[in-house]
Amino acid sequence: MKAPPSGDKHAPYSIAGVVAAIAAIMIAATGLGHSLPLFSILLKNYGVSDSLIGLNTAMYALGFTALAPFFPRIIIALGLKPFIFICVTLMVVSYGAIYLAGDTIWLWYPIRAVYGFAVAGIFVGSEIWVNKLAPPHIRGQIIGIYTTFVALGLALGPLLVDLYGYNGLLPFAIGMGIFALAALPICFVKAPKPSPQHSAKGFFKFIPKAPATFLSAAIFAAVESAILVFLPILAIEKGWGAEIGARSISVYGFGMLAMQYLIGRFADRTGHNRTLTFCAVGCLVMSIIFCTLNDTPFTLFPILFLWGGLLAGLYTVGLTIVGARFDENDITATNTGLVFTFGVGAVLGPLSAGLVRQWTGPDGLSLFLILLLGLYAVMVWQRRHKTLP
Repeated sequence: MKAPPSGDKHAPYSIAGVVAAIAAIMIAATGLGHSLPLFSILLKNYGVSDSLIGLNTAMYALGFTALAPFFPRIIIALGLKPFIFICVTLMVVSYGAIYLAGDTIWLWYPIRAVYGFAVAGIFVGSEIWVNKLAPPHIRGQIIGIYTTFVALGLALGPLLVDLYGYNGLLPFAIGMGIFALAALPICFVKAPKPSPQHSAKGFFKFIPKAPATFLSAAIFAAVESAILVFLPILAIEKGWGAEIGARSISVYGFGMLAMQYLIGRFADRTGHNRTLTFCAVGCLVMSIIFCTLNDTPFTLFPILFLWGGLLAGLYTVGLTIVGARFDENDITATNTGLVFTFGVGAVLGPLSAGLVRQWTGPDGLSLFLILLLGLYAVMVWQRRHKTLP
């Protein structure tokens, strides 16, 4: 990674700051990747229906969607570093509260809403941090590195469920410990200052200017959350077992991990719009192939690997466009807007997938994903020549 020009006021700490933000988000993503299969398997064991599992998972996204409009004002008032510290604390506390709630399922809903606010906060904070410090000529590559390490965390999290199980206190102690570690990397670096001129609701005006860009986060969140929540359950329904379900999520995560730097580099060299179109159409193709797979992990794993890479590529390119096409003073607002749309997708994705599965059976997951990705691919294709897609 190249340092910015010497005239840049962030130059003395840009590289260290980017590395610290990426390390923090990787650790937090590991905790998130650990929580999704853990919580869905526990809920299934408690006898909760698919639609309620989807609703329960959507609560974490609903929590940060409802509060995301206020993130810019909070970040400006507190500063990036204190804001991230508060979010880490809330993640640790809410993870422990889920364990204490046990099979009292109604308590899971407000706890996961608080958990969602904290998860969204650390993502918003780290993305503002990285976009503020990334040199424009290699922004796509840096965002690719950022999303690569997010993918690494999401891939490692389910492996911990596979290794240590989902019964008793141990998995919750592991999750709380992971989240606590997320605060460590940013303790020793100086945070960039967010731009103060935007109000708490300032990002809403940017979304209509670049609908495909902001929807890239929503589509990524909706599809990913549906896969992460229901793929472990689908594996059990097809007789593969919970272990194969967890490994399938890891394979999906490793696809994200392997492809993001390449997608970011491709975007820098060939254009953001072309790359966004490629990822959108590729995701649709993968969803169609997924629907026709034989019921064996040997055919499932390669498709999930490619699908994970292309799907995360939507977010990589969307985040790159936000940093590259909008004014630097708008980064706090536009990054928050991207996470807001991510939250909308994360709410609607598992909830809709759960309802479709309940109506149509296990194959409903594939049908839902094909329809959603098909509509988005058409939108991106129609806007591929726009300055802001």
